[in-house]
Amino acid sequence: MRSGSGQSTFDQQIPFVDIPTPPEREALWVGESIPFGANHLLAAGIQRYHEADQPDDSEITVTLVCNDSEMTEEIESAEDIYGARENVRLRVDAYRNLTTEQLAKRLTEPSDLFHFVGHASTSGLHCPDGVLSPATVDSVGTRAFFLNACSSYLPGRELIEAGAIGGVVTLSDVNEQSAQQVGVMTANLLSIGFSLRNALWIAREQSVVGSQYICVGMDSLWLTHPDGGGLYAVDLTESSVGWRIRGASYPSLHVGIGSMIGYPLDAEDRMSLVGGSFLRQEISDDVLKSFLEADESPVRYDGEWTWSDQLLETLWET
Repeated sequence: MRSGSGQSTFDQQIPFVDIPTPPEREALWVGESIPFGANHLLAAGIQRYHEADQPDDSEITVTLVCNDSEMTEEIESAEDIYGARENVRLRVDAYRNLTTEQLAKRLTEPSDLFHFVGHASTSGLHCPDGVLSPATVDSVGTRAFFLNACSSYLPGRELIEAGAIGGVVTLSDVNEQSAQQVGVMTANLLSIGFSLRNALWIAREQSVVGSQYICVGMDSLWLTHPDGGGLYAVDLTESSVGWRIRGASYPSLHVGIGSMIGYPLDAEDRMSLVGGSFLRQEISDDVLKSFLEADESPVRYDGEWTWSDQLLETLWET
């Protein structure tokens, strides 16, 4: 478990509300209670988002912190993932076993994303020499964060109050394997241009504890832009008459909801709305290959999430 010695979020005397599953993709909560089943929009994060500059072609900085020597695999994977973009200037700084003073210093430094792996509780983020409460940090310099530790909701909320815009937190305990799955998938999605909201939406399906993860602050926050125009995630199945692809498109930093895009599956004159779903049937091998080669995208095949380039190698051993 990624829990510390403190209590879980729901052990505290803080009211929470169970949000019914919405008919659309997601639900957002704006009240004071802790939502279960929805992202929690916070006014401070929203205001800061509209005042801040959006990412551009200048250098993007990612800060990785692993405060448990047995949890290094996620950070090592994330370091490779964030550093793999060829068309984006993305600097990755990785740290391990930071003290409370060192962690506070990292949080005050300007950064586009702060990705923390370790232990947390309602008291704060755990370090070798104690616990750091983000509320004690004068001014947080990171725009976005991912606190991949048990019960990180309250520390995440304190980061928003101290200067961050938005981030991903957990509501209760998460086991190591599941947390790593969600963490690596989220890192992959953020690195290719998905927003916090949509990256977490997809990554939640990686794990049985996915429902314990929510966004706080402003969830419409991007780390970078994709290499192509649009973003999508698809389910792929094979039938006797060809391939069947069901998917959904997602907005990117420069292509918003309601924009028109074309998919590599279609003729050039066929356009679709960003933010909608699509279904294509009787797809040939050649068309599918072209689709998988066009962009790096998440694909669910045989019930498991993978990536378009990896699936291409699996299916045709290219």
